[in-house]
Amino acid sequence: MNSTIINPTVGRVVWYFPATNAAESGFARPDDGTPLAAIIARVWTDSCVNLTVLDANGVAHPRTSVRLVQEGEAVPVCHGHCEWMPFQKGQAKAQNQTRQYTDGTTATGPGTLPAMSPAQQDASVEQMIVTKGRTAPRITPDDLAANIVDTEIVKHVSPSGQILRWAVLTTRSGFAVTGRPSAAVSAENDDPEIGVATAIANARDELWPLMGYELKCRLAPAAV
Repeated sequence: MNSTIINPTVGRVVWYFPATNAAESGFARPDDGTPLAAIIARVWTDSCVNLTVLDANGVAHPRTSVRLVQEGEAVPVCHGHCEWMPFQKGQAKAQNQTRQYTDGTTATGPGTLPAMSPAQQDASVEQMIVTKGRTAPRITPDDLAANIVDTEIVKHVSPSGQILRWAVLTTRSGFAVTGRPSAAVSAENDDPEIGVATAIANARDELWPLMGYELKCRLAPAAV
């Protein structure tokens, strides 16, 4: 049984894959077969939801009792179904592996974060933007992920034994970015997996404004 289950809630965005039969006629589909955006309107179970599906022209269509396929589950052959987006699946895995402690240290193990991590905040904001139909140029979490072509972890042990880790993210242009290091308050609590994940999240935070500046430069009118 797949352990990374994302509980559906009303208002979240999923990908909808129309059925191949004639029952799914009546709305515009993408020519390349890509999925459609859909908003969860009602939750029956973790694997059954009602949707408002937006077709390729942005027209809304209701779909009831749609199968929500969780990661690792078989995809229906003839019936329409919905799935979580890759970014949402990645965040669910990260949350399932991390538990935050009150003194600022982290350790592995299942659990719910008492506060949203930066990556989870990115996912939440992205969901709100999509739900509200904002279409102006912007940087998305997928844009940021696609811009990272290499990740290097630099580890340093201080004289006190504290372990620090920096993530160096190399972008498609070759420019490298790093952020604040990860470090457990107590060296005994250091966990390499969580330390690396935290260092990467800190470096990603530094990349957001740089990509925003680059996009703004492209959108700005040419100098006279």
